[in-house]
Amino acid sequence: MQKSKFSHDTWYQGKHGVIKKLDGSNYEEWMYNVKSTLKIANAFEIVAGKENEPPEENTSTRESYRKRQATAAHVLTYSYMPVGIYGSIKT
Repeated sequence: MQKSKFSHDTWYQGKHGVIKKLDGSNYEEWMYNVKSTLKIANAFEIVAGKENEPPEENTSTRESYRKRQATAAHVLTYSYMPVGIYGSIKT
């Protein structure tokens, strides 16, 4: 198995792409890359609130939705640097 050239401290490398983690100084780049990654994973509409979970009786569609929802949560959770970031982002 080939070792990744990206440090897990500063980069998120997933099934759908590589994203430089949000570090307080790269919001625009991070946002663009996360949005692109979510679109590739067919999960952006879920995050944007434009797609709702299907009803229970539609099991195959609901299962697809939940997998894409989990992918979106994973990308968002692992694509930022949690240590010390909150104090450095200016709103």
